[in-house]
Amino acid sequence: MIIYDFGIKKVWKILKKCVDDIFRKLKIKIVTVLLILSHTDSDHYGNLEEISKYIIQKYSPIHISLMLPCSREQFINLSKKIRIIGDFENFKEGDNVITCLLNSECKLQVHYPPFYNNRDNNRNSLIAIIYFGKNKEKIVLTGDQSFDQINGILEEKKITETSIFQIPHHGSQKTYNDYDYKLIPSRVYIISGKPENDENTFTDNRLHNITCQYKTVQHIIETTKTQTKRIYVCFTQLRLDENSVKILNENYKITVVGVNTELGYIPIN
Repeated sequence: MIIYDFGIKKVWKILKKCVDDIFRKLKIKIVTVLLILSHTDSDHYGNLEEISKYIIQKYSPIHISLMLPCSREQFINLSKKIRIIGDFENFKEGDNVITCLLNSECKLQVHYPPFYNNRDNNRNSLIAIIYFGKNKEKIVLTGDQSFDQINGILEEKKITETSIFQIPHHGSQKTYNDYDYKLIPSRVYIISGKPENDENTFTDNRLHNITCQYKTVQHIIETTKTQTKRIYVCFTQLRLDENSVKILNENYKITVVGVNTELGYIPIN
């Protein structure tokens, strides 16, 4: 099992349910859990300690391995906030990529940034690429990384399309204003979290989030306009109105879903 990022504290129940569902539905015994922390912002490491403890206590005996994008100083600071459980790989200057062969048909590559960035922690995000199946399907997970680094790795690996692609930095204004913003075709796009806190329905932030999600979908439409298969766009915090979702579904062959949508497993083949 691979878990990439762990969300803010208040989504702990959702994360726990997802993990329980996976253990329950899979027919094989899971002996190793690989935890990947994209970078050390609190909305990404929030439940790291909790999920480590929970898996060990409920599904023991099991081996946990953790990958961290940390300088030694950041690792020490993070260790003061949460308990680091399991074996771990941390960022070392000059590291490029760590490859894990998970089985005969599944390979994980975790790409480290070329150097540690003390000014912009988002640019320290690890990029995880999972290759799976006989046709070498690909899943690309990007954290809050910038598109120049994402696209550089994809070009180096000659990846021109994916099965699942995570839009970086929650599909925020920073993302769609990125000078290097360039999506590649994918069957499924994932947008995690929301760009700003919008618990109050009447705040400007909620309107801002709707705008971000709308512009993200616009980019996806432009990127996938020549594709014939239906595209799935998955928001963990869907803010688009029902009418917009209906138009996308009918006119652009794009199915937009949120975590509250009972869609089940999304087909990616």
